[in-house]
Amino acid sequence: MEQEYDLQIPVQVFHGLVLHVETMLERIRQNKPLTLPENNSVINKNDIYYQISKHIITSLEQKLQITIPKQEIILISLCLQTLNISNKISHIGVLVLTHGYHAATDFANVANRLLDVKHAHGLCMPLEEKVSLALERATKLVKKIDEGKGVLILSDMGSLTTFGELITKSTGIKTCTLRMVSTPMVIEATRKALLPTISLEQLANEVVTQSYYVGINASIPNQTPLIAEKFNFDFNKIINLIENTLVFIDARKAVPLLEGIFADITSRLNLRQDPSLYIKFMFHTSCMLERAIRNDQMEYGSLSTLLIRHNNMYNIIKDSFTILERTYGINIYSGELYYITEIFAIAEQNSNTAL
Repeated sequence: MEQEYDLQIPVQVFHGLVLHVETMLERIRQNKPLTLPENNSVINKNDIYYQISKHIITSLEQKLQITIPKQEIILISLCLQTLNISNKISHIGVLVLTHGYHAATDFANVANRLLDVKHAHGLCMPLEEKVSLALERATKLVKKIDEGKGVLILSDMGSLTTFGELITKSTGIKTCTLRMVSTPMVIEATRKALLPTISLEQLANEVVTQSYYVGINASIPNQTPLIAEKFNFDFNKIINLIENTLVFIDARKAVPLLEGIFADITSRLNLRQDPSLYIKFMFHTSCMLERAIRNDQMEYGSLSTLLIRHNNMYNIIKDSFTILERTYGINIYSGELYYITEIFAIAEQNSNTAL
């Protein structure tokens, strides 16, 4: 895959995929396939993540002589989307244009700081500056920040709202301009511009029609800071991807709770909170929670061997998940907890190997 798609896949991502495949094969053996929505708007079957996932599934089917449910392609591609497996993915540029001396750069700086990126750019046009000079500066900046997918321009009013059309005409760079810029708009635009598969038209439409970011953390108590933010992950994106693997559970309520459990386990095991471990944990445990609610939990083979080697780790994990059991009124089976123990056991082994 690295050769065919010109990628560099970190070893942590590889280990995460190995764990996922192992769990997937066990689900197939027990005839308990995942249930995913048929109309999955998050997935673009032409993007690189879906193609890589399809490649993985096809290869496994050929090597192992088995039939793998097609929804596994979607799940693997969702997991891959949350990990930056290639630094060659291009994004839509974001440019804020305002009259005055500070507003545009302030808008951009707020969005960049909140999202821990350097993707939004601001350009101010002083009241005494000629429009032609401001247009020249804006054109140079658009050329600089365009990565091949175009630039979304957020402007306040007046002549600045016409800059996009003029820049596209002179440079050929695709632009789209939205008026009446606000802080939430810039944050939302910057956040979604970093999604690898979104188009300029989709981005503009979603910024106009949604104020998704505003107040998003208001219903999530005691989550400052979020672990997703620590890893520079887009928290809303994590939520959205997990929601598309679940049927019964509200991901916005479950994810913060699972993050707290993840933090507790890694702290008690003295493990580094690795991004790949976090992603694997979040996707596995959210699906596990749904299985528990459906009373369709997984069994685990070779229990005695695992308990002998990792009994202390298992007990810590079992204790950490009591809050999830109390919150949802469920009983998590030992088999499910053993799979989670295996995830952390491999992470611990990798950590010791690195040392």
